[in-house]
Amino acid sequence: MPKSRFTYIRILSRPRRLIRNDHLILVILAIVAGTAVIGFRETISFIQLALLESRHEEHGI
Repeated sequence: MPKSRFTYIRILSRPRRLIRNDHLILVILAIVAGTAVIGFRETISFIQLALLESRHEEHGI
């Protein structure tokens, strides 16, 4: 029976090398944090816009 070219150790070796790369981890963390901040700001903006529009409709402004 021929030995498989894809072994468990060979498949996991590349992700292990990537995880050990501090620069890549920091880049991913920065992208996640930036996306969270943008999402938070957009959510606040949407809520403010929705509340201001409802106030304008109540007062007939």
